[in-house]
This record gives sequence, structure tokens and C-alpha cells, in this order.
Amino acid sequence: MPRWLSVRVVLLGVLLGGLGTLVVGGLYLASQGEAGMPRLKEANFHAAEARWRKLGPPSYDLDVEISGGQTGLFHVEVRRGEVTACTRNGLAPRRHTWETWTVAGQFETLELELQGAADPQSRYGVPAGTQVIQQAMFDPELGYPLRYERHVMGANLPVAWRVTRFAPVK
Repeated sequence: MPRWLSVRVVLLGVLLGGLGTLVVGGLYLASQGEAGMPRLKEANFHAAEARWRKLGPPSYDLDVEISGGQTGLFHVEVRRGEVTACTRNGLAPRRHTWETWTVAGQFETLELELQGAADPQSRYGVPAGTQVIQQAMFDPELGYPLRYERHVMGANLPVAWRVTRFAPVK
């Protein structure tokens, strides 16, 4: 076999091997979501919510970083199940928004997000059948949402948040 032909065969093998790796890796990431974060499914949502209802403390401090269409750093203080303080970027937002970033509020938002993914045309104003990728991580012990990301394919509607601090208060 001429040397030029064997070099081409080796290069073709390397190219096909790399392509195979990309395909397998892409399929894995599609099942896991970006950066290995699991896809949000009804089952893991309900399991996490049940864990929180059973084990979550009634009093806690929570810091949440949001990104996407809106950004900000939220600090929420919950005592005996009631929000007693809330700031966004160090300032107090309107009182009616305080509940949104509590753990219970985050679960309500995730439930609405699941409904939106089931009907993206009505929820996000995109063509029927548009794919909505939702990824979420929950605290393995208490169940509260640690991180959430939503991407509506073909639309600039990203939503993301991550808990940067969760501290039960006695």
C-alpha cells in the first residue's frame, strides 16, 4: 500500500472515531442536559417537592442568583414558613414578589415551567412543537431546588437560577 494511501486511511479512521465520539457524547448530553445537569421531569420534580415538604426546615435564609432575561441576587429570610425579609441586589423589592424566591415559590415556578414546556406555543408564543429544554438539580437531602435552567429552542427566552447559599435557622 502506498504511503499516501495509508496516511489517508489513518486520517479517515481518526476522523470517523472523533465523529463517533461527538455523536455518542451529544446523545449523552441530550439525555443529561447541559453540563451534566439532569432534565427536569415530573417524577424528579414531585420527588424533590415531597422531600422538601417532609424534611424542609420552616425557617431558613436563602441566596439565589438569577440570570437570563432578568438578572439579580436575591436574599430571602423565611421564619416559621413566612417570608420576613427579601432583597434584590441589596434593595427591597415589592412585597408581593417576596414569595417567588422562597423554596415553595421556586416549586410553584417549576410547576408553571413544566406546564409551559407542555404547551410552548401558548406559553412562549413560539411555533407548535418547539423544543423546550429544562434542567434542574435538587438538594439530595432536603429536596429544595439548587439550580434550574430553561432554553426555548429558536427563541431568546433563557431563564436560570441557582441557589448560592441555603442556611436553616433554628
